[in-house]
Amino acid sequence: MKAACAAFGLVYIHPFMDGNGRLHRYIIHHVLNRSGLTSPELVIPVSAVIMKHIPRYHQILTHFSEPVTRLWDFRRFDEGPDIERHPSPGPYRYFAADGEVKFLRDMIQQTVEQEIPQELAWLQGYDQAFRGIDTEMDTHERSTRLVCRT
Repeated sequence: MKAACAAFGLVYIHPFMDGNGRLHRYIIHHVLNRSGLTSPELVIPVSAVIMKHIPRYHQILTHFSEPVTRLWDFRRFDEGPDIERHPSPGPYRYFAADGEVKFLRDMIQQTVEQEIPQELAWLQGYDQAFRGIDTEMDTHERSTRLVCRT
């Protein structure tokens, strides 16, 4: 819940011209890492799974941003925006995060149950293939230097 509220809260405020999404995903990783649910050196690659569900991710984002954006009236200029009407901080402070929490829970669950096991299987296959090539070619005995003989 904390990760979803902190991360989506930042992306909804959208304080920077660029990088809000990357910072949003970093906050998810940071809060999960600090939660004590895993060892500190373990990173759960949730953002990799989120990137596989971009339409659903955008749906979550627009569910909040479309109605709140209608509360604003502003025009952009090179020197900055000219704001004629804006909402109070309320929509940003007190948003219902049920969808965001469910989305993030689903992404974490898929990461733990599918993404990490698939990645581990790939790495084990890679290691096995490398050992096979190493044994077949006897590369572990060779020097990494090239020697030219004439």
